[in-house]
Amino acid sequence: MTSDHDHPSTDASRDSAAVRPCLVVAIGASAGGQQALEQFFTTIPHDCGLCFAVIMHIPPEGPSFLAEMLSRYTSMAVVTAEEGMELAPDTVFVIPAGHDLTIQDGRLRLEIPSGTHHPIDRFFTSLAHEVKERSVAVVLSGFGTDGTQGVKRIKEAGGIVLVQVPASALNPAMPRSAIATGAADFVLPPEEMPAKVADIAQGNCALPESSCRVTSLDDELQAIFAIVRARTGHDFSSYKKSTLIRRVERRMAVHEVAGMKKYLALLEEDEREAEALGQEILIGVTSFFRDPEAFQLLAREVIPRLFEGRDADDPVRIWHACCATGEEVYSMAMLIREYLTEQRLNARVQLFATDIDEAAIAQARAGIYDDDTATEVGPERLARFFVRANGRWQVNKQLREMVVFAHHSLIKDPPFSRLDLLVCRNFLIYLNPDMQNRLMALFHLALKPKGVLFLGASETVGRPAGHLFAPLDKKWKFFERRESDRRGDSVFPLTSPQRRLQGSVRAQQRPAPSGSAVGSAAGKLLVELYAPPCVVVNEKYEVVHIPTNASRFLGVPVGGATLEILKMAREELRPALRAAMYKCFNEQQAVSFRGLRVNDEEGESSINLLVRPFADEQGENLALVVLEPAGPSPATPPAGEPRLPEDEAPRETLVRQLEEQLRVTHEQLQTTTEQLETSREGFLSANEELMSINEEFQSANEELHSTNEELETSREELQALNEELV
Repeated sequence: MTSDHDHPSTDASRDSAAVRPCLVVAIGASAGGQQALEQFFTTIPHDCGLCFAVIMHIPPEGPSFLAEMLSRYTSMAVVTAEEGMELAPDTVFVIPAGHDLTIQDGRLRLEIPSGTHHPIDRFFTSLAHEVKERSVAVVLSGFGTDGTQGVKRIKEAGGIVLVQVPASALNPAMPRSAIATGAADFVLPPEEMPAKVADIAQGNCALPESSCRVTSLDDELQAIFAIVRARTGHDFSSYKKSTLIRRVERRMAVHEVAGMKKYLALLEEDEREAEALGQEILIGVTSFFRDPEAFQLLAREVIPRLFEGRDADDPVRIWHACCATGEEVYSMAMLIREYLTEQRLNARVQLFATDIDEAAIAQARAGIYDDDTATEVGPERLARFFVRANGRWQVNKQLREMVVFAHHSLIKDPPFSRLDLLVCRNFLIYLNPDMQNRLMALFHLALKPKGVLFLGASETVGRPAGHLFAPLDKKWKFFERRESDRRGDSVFPLTSPQRRLQGSVRAQQRPAPSGSAVGSAAGKLLVELYAPPCVVVNEKYEVVHIPTNASRFLGVPVGGATLEILKMAREELRPALRAAMYKCFNEQQAVSFRGLRVNDEEGESSINLLVRPFADEQGENLALVVLEPAGPSPATPPAGEPRLPEDEAPRETLVRQLEEQLRVTHEQLQTTTEQLETSREGFLSANEELMSINEEFQSANEELHSTNEELETSREELQALNEELV
């Protein structure tokens, strides 16, 4: 019989069994094994319920940095083994310096080595005896034959043995010796081992489907920047991976977080970290007259070309994309002002500067800079174009008013159009080749014939876009727009083609769904006979569906293909349409303008404009725009009003029409005022119908200076780490 005092120990053993790992993975490595360990733990999932033990040949003298090194590559707890520690799931135990490590009764035991020192064989043997078929042995790079006897014991106990491919090991002696025993179940490179261990765990452990999934570095980066995109609206998926990794590693160093998985957990917990990471990527490096020879060429060759033979009413249009804090765009404005003064010209110049970083745009708009400005611009330009303000230098008002700054995404938002000069310096070098090619097609679309493209000294238009641009100066990267029948993908946003919009247009051509053919035909006929022209638009004022024929009021504009309703609508409807849609989306209420006059092929007519908000099944905000013909003015006045003599009726009708037009004008003015208060320089010129300047922009960030420092620091750290491991 079992005595009463035996029950507590039984319960304790049950509790211990409930949290014990389903498998114990023992990893043996020696010289050259640190690289394989990094590849293994960078990829291995943190939620498989496995226990890991790392056994390496560590000199007995001095401290061991093995636990600290491994903690950089995994979000699991990494601890140096101590006497009596209990095996725990999702934990990595490492052997301490100067000891052998074994397992007894589910706990770790430390021993002082004696005689021939084979710590890997010793641990593998005790593991086979303790957990039997729940053991997994992994043999990585190393000198000698340690682990050879241990893998035999693991195999005899029913466990599984994985060995590194000798050709991938810096020191293949240990893997070759283990393979020679015939006990190896799998011979794999280190980067493929985590997936195999995960498969083994899923076959032996009761895990939910979402657990123990192997992720690559690309998967982890994708998860990180999905959070950033959701929290900030910035999509960095088109940036080069090396750039993103450096930015993430810097944030990891700030928080002393080791491993991508740990940083991903921090992002999920701390909403402010996504903003901080986004700003880390958006940090730009710029200065006045950066690359002075390039700006000398700009002043000597390009600027005179822009004004040559220019009509006084035809403004020179310049777009400086990715302007950061504005130093380079102000440098160009100085050169233009100097040229106009020298040539005594009174030409018009429209200079637009955009960036995704709102803080940088705010600084550029203020035009306030540190004392380094004096050295960069020189004393003559400093006296002419700057004033002293609160101990700093500020660009004078005349020069600031030459530039319109705006928040804009080069990748997501439609570009400025009909440009004479487009400047985008030192941004393309941080994008992947596919996005670079897409932007070249975008630049070609935005520039006028013979327009000039100005890139950074390390950038080029690339071979695929060679038919779009001809070099004007190869060294300083000035290019002239060529006429070309071939043009790349210029659909906005560039990161994701508008399949939904294309699908909506195609949907109009599909046959009616199955059902009564007569009923469908009758319904279609009723719509054609009685439904007024209408379209469905989204918050970007893009047409996503056309329920009825609206060709009388909407047409295809000349130039690049567009679905923007303000470009498709007849010119006399655009002001009222813009005001109605703006108020509808911002206040989520129906808006109507009545009695709008339209001149078309059928003559002059009057219509009522109705805009009503609604949401689709996915929750996207949409609006139904209805353009219904206005009925004839009533012959009799409304009830309660005195009847006018017949000769005064036309005058009353005219008064009512003028009152309605005045109301429309008032609504338009109020809408314009609200828009200017929200984004003072967001709308540029209603007459020019510039494409909207909308939310997000993926910044121009130059890292050339900081990258060298980062690489030097990383090299020193790696050298110190290698010395410690050796």
